[in-house]
Amino acid sequence: MKFREHRGLLAESMETVVDLEGFDALVAYLAEKFKPWGVEVTPELVKAEKYGGFDTRIGWDTWIVMVDGAAVGFTDGDPNGNPPKGRDRSGDAADLHEHEAPEKPAGPDAEG
Repeated sequence: MKFREHRGLLAESMETVVDLEGFDALVAYLAEKFKPWGVEVTPELVKAEKYGGFDTRIGWDTWIVMVDGAAVGFTDGDPNGNPPKGRDRSGDAADLHEHEAPEKPAGPDAEG
């Protein structure tokens, strides 16, 4: 699973991406990040929920991660390891340009 820290701009946030192996690794990572501030991060304090759907800009099934109710970052997929529901992600790389206009059909009924 990929995790990125919450930052002001998406590009800044993407500079913090790390690969983690599941929820326990996420908790350990956050515990280490918050240690200098005297914050003890435990599994009970870490919550995640679906956030805004699929982000075609970066190809993520985005979930927001919170520590004691405060947003600290985002994951690509459910950090609890549950598979994504509904969307087949096999073609997501191609979706990065989905906002381009579709080609017009050729033929006698086509506008032109």
